[in-house]
Amino acid sequence: SHFAPGSYQHFLPAKTPIPNFYLSGDWVMNQHGSWSQEKAYVTGLEAANLVIDQFKQGKKAEIIPVEADEAHIQLARWLNRSVRTARELVVPKFSL
Repeated sequence: SHFAPGSYQHFLPAKTPIPNFYLSGDWVMNQHGSWSQEKAYVTGLEAANLVIDQFKQGKKAEIIPVEADEAHIQLARWLNRSVRTARELVVPKFSL
């Protein structure tokens, strides 16, 4: 899947208003921090945990948190944000 900056707010929640219907996938909102196949796997575990909560039986899956970014990744993210911010000061945003 491809995501644009700011698209997270449009993701779907795992729990739906339909009884016994839960969502998983890389387009589902979660706090884990993983993406693509890893996110699909993690949201599948989260959906299964919701079923366990609903029926109050079974053993919940343990979801291991994502490790913090290494220093060079943090620097790259900071540089990317800085360049994007500087660009937006010079070139106004517009959409077609």
